[in-house]
Formats: sequence, C-alpha cells, structure tokens
Amino acid sequence: MANEASKQGKKNVIIAILATVVVIGLSIATVGFFFGRPWQANASSYDQLQSRISVSEEPLYFSMKALVVNLVVTADSNSRFLKALPVIMTTDSDVIESLELYEPRLRSEMIGFLREQDPKIMLAANGFDELRGQMLALVRKVVTNDPASTSINDLYFTDFVVQ
Repeated sequence: MANEASKQGKKNVIIAILATVVVIGLSIATVGFFFGRPWQANASSYDQLQSRISVSEEPLYFSMKALVVNLVVTADSNSRFLKALPVIMTTDSDVIESLELYEPRLRSEMIGFLREQDPKIMLAANGFDELRGQMLALVRKVVTNDPASTSINDLYFTDFVVQ
C-alpha cells in the first residue's frame, strides 16, 4: 500500500510539473500574441530599418539644367560664353531630394562661380579637372554645409562648351 501511495505521489508530481509547464507556455504565447510577438519584432524591425536606409550601392544621378554664363573678359580676350550641363552622382536617395530642394540656390552659386573663371585656365590641360573638383566642393557646401562631405560622390559635365 505504501508502494501504491508512492507511485500515486510521483504521478501527482509529474502531473503538477506538466501542468505548470503548459500554463507557463500558454502565458508566454498569450503575452506574445497580444504584445506583438517580441521574439519576432527584432527581425521585423531590422528589416524595416534596412528598407528605410536610403543608402544604396547603385549610383544615383541628378541632372541639372544647362548653365549658360558670360565669362570674365580680359584685355586679350573677347566676350566668351560657357555652356555646362552638370550631373551630380551620389548613392544616397536623400541627397537627391536635397539636390531638388536646393537646386535654385545651387544654380545661382554655380553661375556666380563659373562667371569668375578665366577661360584660358579652364581650357588648360588640368584646368577642366580642377574646375570639376572646385564645383564638387561647391555642391557639397551648398547641399550639406560640408565641402568634404562624402555623401555627394562626384560631379560630371555631360556638356561643356566655351565659345
């Protein structure tokens, strides 16, 4: 009889342990269901964060309207004109939005800068590359307030004519 009582006691302990495990499991599942399944929220939040990050590896280009300016007239040169079509390259779509927002100011700054350039220096062997570098720094300064910013990768001219 003591042996049966011992077996009955072991069964009761096992049933109590199983019931406790079931109750705890149901509690965790209920809390997870009503509070957004926190064990899955990290993966979901990470995916949402990744999709909101606007930096990509693909280059994005912002083409500006043509800039036509009168160049500096010196004693040994007649009136000259410059037509340039700048294209700005970035990998950040937020920068494209900033370029659209700042385009009028950017055009004004570029026109003012180009008007001060000497045509002979621009047409020299390394003059064009120097001009591109200076224009890139100008764009970075206007858009990001930092001439050394790396969010604007490069500036190209798809049309560049000096007459």
